[in-house]
Amino acid sequence: MNKGEVLEILTSDKKFAKELKVLANDMRSSYFGDREVSGKHYIRKETRTEKSDTMERNYIMSLEDFTKKYEKDDDLYVLDVREDFEYAVSHVPGAVLIPLGELEANMDKIPKDKEVHIICRTGNRSDFAARILMESGYEHVFNIVPGMISWDGPVDTGIPNKE
Repeated sequence: MNKGEVLEILTSDKKFAKELKVLANDMRSSYFGDREVSGKHYIRKETRTEKSDTMERNYIMSLEDFTKKYEKDDDLYVLDVREDFEYAVSHVPGAVLIPLGELEANMDKIPKDKEVHIICRTGNRSDFAARILMESGYEHVFNIVPGMISWDGPVDTGIPNKE
């Protein structure tokens, strides 16, 4: 794997996640996975210095702060990086769906001149997406934590709003 590449692994074995975390660390990579969603796990190649540089950036936004901003700004760009079926069940109104596994192929659809507020179920996938965007030159990126699992604002349902 080359730096920046993402490997998607599908498994039905929930114990496999622990092995993937160890493998990712041995490969000097980041492990990202969500056992709750279809057994999808992701490993992304990056250097140890890249990890620490990225972690120093202040890109985390609390759900409370996001809610306040969302209520005031009708033109807020919200990027949902969950899977289609998750988005269809419940999503922030107006959020654009680009699943994490499709993010790098669709970055040209994400505006660089606006703040990008990234949301997923718990904040894990959105954290990974935020890192990818920042490494690609996006300067105003925010990971919404904890994500849809705690969102109590308005929701839409239905077919994804893919750009």
